[in-house]
Amino acid sequence: MGTPSRAAATSCCAAGTGAQQALDRLLDVDEHVGPVTEEATRRFQRAHGLSADGVVGRHSRAAMVRAPRL
Repeated sequence: MGTPSRAAATSCCAAGTGAQQALDRLLDVDEHVGPVTEEATRRFQRAHGLSADGVVGRHSRAAMVRAPRL
């Protein structure tokens, strides 16, 4: 699996409240893509009918921006 870009990692944590909802807890924004971020991304992707690859690509990012906020 490829490593997401720094911008994608930031997008996942900052704009990705949906990823936080998928884990049902807050995530710290540290610009590090680790196993917690990857799993949150995969859960979010599955919940929104996207390919669950753990990478915040164009479609995942768009879904995260559209996701309802807490």
